[in-house]
Amino acid sequence: MTLACTKGYKIYDFGRTSIHNPTLMDFKKRWGTTGVDLYTFYNDCGENRIGTVSRETSLPYRLMRYMCQKSPDPVQPMLSRFCYRHLG
Repeated sequence: MTLACTKGYKIYDFGRTSIHNPTLMDFKKRWGTTGVDLYTFYNDCGENRIGTVSRETSLPYRLMRYMCQKSPDPVQPMLSRFCYRHLG
């Protein structure tokens, strides 16, 4: 953000946030952001996708989130690298 300001940019995009992640939505609102509804459409290639699970409600996501919340501070950088490399 600092670099964007020094280059004279007036708009900064905080990116998409799932409706299943109210904590992140609240964090972004505190920066004075304006929310815009964005819709995602999936091409199911003829398969029946009843009951698809969003990323935020999936078991791997919830496990990693729990581990990040409960792990001691020295472990956080290692978890962050893992999440960025394998889950991002």
